[in-house]
Amino acid sequence: MKDIQKQESLKTLKNILTPNDTIYGLVRKVSSSGLSRTMGFYTIKQNKPISVSYHIANILGCRYDRSLNGAKINGMDMDVCLDAVLKLSIQVFGDAKKLKAGYL
Repeated sequence: MKDIQKQESLKTLKNILTPNDTIYGLVRKVSSSGLSRTMGFYTIKQNKPISVSYHIANILGCRYDRSLNGAKINGMDMDVCLDAVLKLSIQVFGDAKKLKAGYL
């Protein structure tokens, strides 16, 4: 089931994203231990934000929090948004430098 969801999310993002697009991250919650963050991810198309959080969670194998519309990303003392976008770029385009990371 997870593989099917991942493939569907990859297909969706390949249709939405183009090289040099920016994925914006928004920290919605930090765990009490500080070891993980729930982050919303967005891209802008035709001057409108599009949430891609669900698809990023599927592709990166993270838990998706529906109530926060965010992917639970593990990590501390590092740029978890940049890390997630680099990993996403590799999965979607085969190159870590095809997507840019931004912050909201």
